[in-house]
Parts: sequence; structure tokens; C-alpha cells
Amino acid sequence: MNISRSSALRILAAGMAAPLVGCSQANTMVVPHVDPDPSKPTTFGVQMYPGDDVQTSLALIAGCKAKLVRMALTGNSDDPGRLAALLPVAAALGIRIVLVTASPPQPVDIAQYTAYNVAIQQQYAQYAPIWEIWNEPNLAAAWRATPNVDDYSHLALAVGGALRSAGATDVWSGGTSGLDAGWLNGMLKNNVFSVLTGCGVHTYEPVGGALDHYLQLQAMLPSGIRLQTTETGVPTGADEPDYLTGMWYVHRQLSLPTMIWVEFRDGTAGVSGPNSFSYGLVTSNYTPKLDYYTARGLVGT
Repeated sequence: MNISRSSALRILAAGMAAPLVGCSQANTMVVPHVDPDPSKPTTFGVQMYPGDDVQTSLALIAGCKAKLVRMALTGNSDDPGRLAALLPVAAALGIRIVLVTASPPQPVDIAQYTAYNVAIQQQYAQYAPIWEIWNEPNLAAAWRATPNVDDYSHLALAVGGALRSAGATDVWSGGTSGLDAGWLNGMLKNNVFSVLTGCGVHTYEPVGGALDHYLQLQAMLPSGIRLQTTETGVPTGADEPDYLTGMWYVHRQLSLPTMIWVEFRDGTAGVSGPNSFSYGLVTSNYTPKLDYYTARGLVGT
């Protein structure tokens, strides 16, 4: 069963969270008996939000060996200032930015939507941003309508193809809520990966279950397309360091290329409701938590 962040948090809030499998429970986690492919390392990253101070956050992010920062575009006047502040500083620290295209209400004017993202790609091409088309398009709250894989595929093919033509080298499908084999199957039928270069996924489920689902999805993908975990994590009360460690081991064992932690600073993924749980590697005042040092130790080896 796939578990989205919202579902996982409802379980946690009710006090019924399943045990998380990590380094302290490694004997219970069935990992394929193969060594990680050293030619296919995992790149660690974090997600930043509008309230995060760019200079302070990026210095700390670089300090824990992360090389990716995920940031969602809004599609409005906020974007230029945020990009101008973020991209040059990140580049100087050797950090690439994953730009998630905006999630406007449906129906979307695909031509206008495509033109907006292509203009950003052209303006900031020197920073080689990675593109992720929509956030959790298989979730009604994010798609802003009843999710439909055919509608999403139509949009992804248009935007992805245009971004590639504009010089973008890394263009991924939008990270799905949960490791969703049905949604992936729909994208495969619609030939989405003829223009995209990676398959975005999100998981907040226990590590053992995530491992099973990663293996399932890996087997479905066409040659040359790899899974990209653009969100994962658990809140502080659910033993973040243990979960981070277990998930990192799964990514290395399967040679998964990307693992992005959902929230760099506590409380920024949401100001109310389930998303306000503290997922961060640092506290709200930028003090590193044990999670931060755990990430630095894992990623630096």
C-alpha cells in the first residue's frame, strides 16, 4: 500500500504510526544482495520554502553535503526575486536547484503555462536548473481537480518537450504522492518519457514498504529513465534520524540517484494542519538538529 505524507501524518497524529525501519532495525529490512553501483551515486538534497533565509539556509545546506535544493515556483510575481536571490548563491556553493512548476487551478492554459516555464529556463540556463513538472499531480489537492493521468501526460509532454528544446537537460515528471505504480503505468502508456529524463516520486511510508515499491517501479521504467525521490521524510516525533538513515541505505543499495528531504527548516512545509509538523534538519531558528548531523555523516561517506 502506498502512503502519502498526509495519510502518514494522520496515522502519526492518531498515535498509530507503524514502526520505521532504519539502521537500528536493519535485520528486519530485506535489501537486495548487491552492492551499490559506484558509478551511480545518490545525491542528497532538501526542500526550501519562501520563508527560508537564502544565505543562512544555503550555507547550512552545503555544510551537510547536500547538492540539491528543491523549490516550487508560484507562477506569479514572487518568482523572479526568489530565483535571482537563490540561483547565484546556490551555484557558488555547488548546489543545483530543482524547480517545480507551479500548480495553478484547472483548467490550465497549456500554451501560456509552457511559455512561462520556458522563459525561466532561458533566463537562467547558465545555472542548469532541474525541472519537475507539477507537484503530486496524482493528488486532487495538488492537481486542483480530480487527477487524470491522461490530462497530466498531455501537459507534461508539452512542457517537457518545450523545456528540452530550450536547453534543459534534466526534466522529470512531477513527484507522485506515494510510489504510485498505476499512475506510472498511465504515463508509460502515454509515452511521457519520450521527452522527460526522470520519474519523480514521493514516499513517507516505512522504509521496508518503500523498498518494495521502489523495486516495483524500477522494473517498470524504460531504459535510461530513473526514479528521482523529490520528497521523503517523517516529523521529529517519528525518529527522523533513524528514518533518514534507513531511506539513505535503500537509495544507495538500489543506486537511486536523488533523495530530497521534504523540509530544511522546521515548520516551513506548512503553517497549519498536518504539514506544520516539524520535518526539518534544522529548527525554526536554524539550529542544526541530530537529523542534520546524521545527513552530513551519511552523505559525506
